Amino acid sequence: MLIYNIGVSALVGVAVFTLATVMLGYFTKNFVRFRLKANVFTDKRVNYIKEILNNFKMIKYYGWEDAYLSKLTDVRSDETKELFKLQISRMVLKATAVSLPSITSMVSFCVLHALNDSSSVSSVFASLSLFSALAEAYIMLPTAFASCTDAAIGVKRICELISTGEIEDTSSFKDIARNQQEKEVAINIRDSTFEWDNFSAGDEEADDDSYEQKLDDYNVGNADDETLIMKRAFPGLQEVDLTVEKGEFVVITGAIGTGKSSLLEAIAGSMKQIDGPKPEINGSFVLCGSPWVQNATVRENILFGCSYDEEKYDTIVEACSLAKDFSLLSGGDLTEVGERGITLSGGQKARISLARAVYSDTDIILMDDVLSAVDVKVGKHIVDHCLLEYLKDRTRILATHQLSLIGDADKVVFLNGDGTVDVGSFHELNMYNAGFKSLMVHSEKSVKDTHYRR
Repeated sequence: MLIYNIGVSALVGVAVFTLATVMLGYFTKNFVRFRLKANVFTDKRVNYIKEILNNFKMIKYYGWEDAYLSKLTDVRSDETKELFKLQISRMVLKATAVSLPSITSMVSFCVLHALNDSSSVSSVFASLSLFSALAEAYIMLPTAFASCTDAAIGVKRICELISTGEIEDTSSFKDIARNQQEKEVAINIRDSTFEWDNFSAGDEEADDDSYEQKLDDYNVGNADDETLIMKRAFPGLQEVDLTVEKGEFVVITGAIGTGKSSLLEAIAGSMKQIDGPKPEINGSFVLCGSPWVQNATVRENILFGCSYDEEKYDTIVEACSLAKDFSLLSGGDLTEVGERGITLSGGQKARISLARAVYSDTDIILMDDVLSAVDVKVGKHIVDHCLLEYLKDRTRILATHQLSLIGDADKVVFLNGDGTVDVGSFHELNMYNAGFKSLMVHSEKSVKDTHYRR
């Protein structure tokens, strides 16, 4: 219709539309580039905010507010710069699209006038309407392309998440029912290396020097507790050799931040294994870590879906030193604990979680510092009546800072601080491991100083 109305001059307007389309493609590429850069800083900012919220008390205790504020501000500034570039590109494109009908019609009519074409006024106004109709689609394109760009990047990230491999089953459970009674070994880990995903990300680009630097950053040989807490580049567990026989009581110990909890996670299969044969776990297991309770009665939290056996239940309650606590609750063990156990103390929640693990009748119990929230008297009761008496026929692995328990252990696992572990009896480690001996001397000195002050 345009060619019919104003002849070849209409082709000039179409050429302008074509150039606008090419420019649209160029700016669309910029959309993707700027959005990807902004997403990197957005992810960092969200991670920092999550870290601040999850560790709010520690940040306040150590006075790290200014440091985290500076980090957060820097990341937000970088994110804002990329978002500013993105918005500038979008505004330029939108302004071009809005002005496109006027530009194309003006160029076409100028060419028409230069050619001395004698088209009627009605043809000119009809052509103007056609140019406007053609440009309506272009006016919507910037918004459409911007939305499609954001959607495409979002879909790509979702696809990457969905296509991520499942957590590798690092434990061998094959033919457990048939072989469990024949085997005397409960846990067997041979020359295996474990790392958390966030540490090994980018391994393809990392070289030996960078890895050694991570180990140097993590060296905790003469660090105090505050320094240890600030060491964040955990190097993973290196060449772990650990054999635990059925019924053994194993204590995992070491300085703060050396990876005691990580070793339990590695045994449980929650930590990524990057080298070595798969660990053999002969039997069912439960990991008793951070205390977790649901909005239900105390008894329901302990049973956790298991059938109620009064004699067994009462024995476990007594072994976990909960009987006295139940007598103080208004409804005994039928008391509702509230959302996230708000009506319970930290020690009560820890003992309820321990009682749940004990009641589950699993072959292996992995315990992550379950005695840290209880006093010395209650802790000794739990050790004597629960860990050493009631659970004497089950395999028990306890990660703890309480070195007084080492004497009761059948085996001690000491984490050296560089990702390696040493396994042996108390006397063997005290004789051959300087770090373990130093830790024991420091512990004994602390106990003597405490008694002296009293």
